[in-house]
Amino acid sequence: MANKLESGIIIGMISKLSNEIAMTKALQYTQLRLLAKSQNLDFEKVLKNVESLHAQYMLKTIDDFEDIEKQATDFLEENPELDNRNES
Repeated sequence: MANKLESGIIIGMISKLSNEIAMTKALQYTQLRLLAKSQNLDFEKVLKNVESLHAQYMLKTIDDFEDIEKQATDFLEENPELDNRNES
């Protein structure tokens, strides 16, 4: 179990990462808004399309990871001498 110092460091790192993600998202929204405006596009439609593409990408990524996990599990079942998942 992590001590108070380690917990504080972890919480601080998560907070910093969260802030950086929020800043990146704000910058991307600004860029999308400027792009939509310069091309006479409806920002809400552009944003909806970008979010849809992101969702599709995330689902594909999840499927890829599930496939990799299944391959790894199958490999370990075929080679139990290499399986150290239950070791402490």
